[in-house]
Amino acid sequence: APAAADEAADEAEGRSSTARSRSAKPSREIKIDQVRALERFVEVGGHRGGSKLILIDPAEALNTASANALLKTLEEPAGSTRFLLVASRPDALPATIRSRCAMLPLAAPPIDAAVGWLAADAGVSAEQAAQWLAAAGGSPLRAKRFADPTEATAHRLIVETLAGLPETDVIQAADALSGVEPAQWLGVLQTWVADLGRVHAGAEPRFHPDRAARLRSLAQRGGLDGLTRLNASLGKLARAVDHPLNPRLMAEDALIQLRDALAA
Repeated sequence: APAAADEAADEAEGRSSTARSRSAKPSREIKIDQVRALERFVEVGGHRGGSKLILIDPAEALNTASANALLKTLEEPAGSTRFLLVASRPDALPATIRSRCAMLPLAAPPIDAAVGWLAADAGVSAEQAAQWLAAAGGSPLRAKRFADPTEATAHRLIVETLAGLPETDVIQAADALSGVEPAQWLGVLQTWVADLGRVHAGAEPRFHPDRAARLRSLAQRGGLDGLTRLNASLGKLARAVDHPLNPRLMAEDALIQLRDALAA
C-alpha cells in the first residue's frame, strides 16, 4: 500500500508542479489551436535545410483534441523534424501517441547531486534544497519552482492546513485553500496521505520529512485500511480535478475524507 500511494503521489506531484493560483495560470492544457500552429511551423523548411527539434513539455498537458491533432504530424513529419515529448506520467498519454514514440526512461539523479545542483542554482542552503527536493518527489526541476516565493508560500499554506487536521475545522481548512488551484492542493494532499501510509508501515516519510513528528502522531490515530481507501478515492478525484464543478465542495469533501481516515 505505501508503494502504491507513493506512485500516486508522484503522479500528483507531476500535475501540481505547474498549478498556480487561478488568476496566475488560467489554463494548464495544450490546446488544439497551439497544435495547429505547430503544424504550420513543421511545414516550413528549416534554416539552410537544417533539422528542427520540437519540444513538448509536459506532454500530459495535451488534451484529447490536441493529442488527436498531433497524431498525423507525428506519423509524417515534414523534412528532418524530430519531436521530443517529456512526460512524468507517460501512461496519461493516449496509446496512439505512445505508439508513435520511442520510449526513453530517465532515472532521477542521485540525491546528493540533485541537492548540490539545486542549492547552487537557487542560491539556498543544502538543507533548504533537500527539503524542496523531498517535496518534489526527488525531481530537481520540479523542486526548483519553490524558489518562486509565491509557489513556496502556497505549498507551505497547503501543508500547514493539512497538518492542522483533524483539530482544525473542515470549513476553516477549506477556507484556507480557497485561493489555491484544486490540482495544487490535491497533489500535496496525495503526497501527505502517501507519507501517512509510509509512516504507519514503519518507514520514513518521503515527501515531508520535516513533518515526521506530526505524521507519526497522526498515523497512530487511523488505520492503514482507511488510508488506503483514501488514497484510492483521491486518485479518482484527481481525474476530474482539472474541471471541477464546484472547487469549494471538492476541497471540503477531500478534507472530510482525510479527517475521517485519521479517526478510523
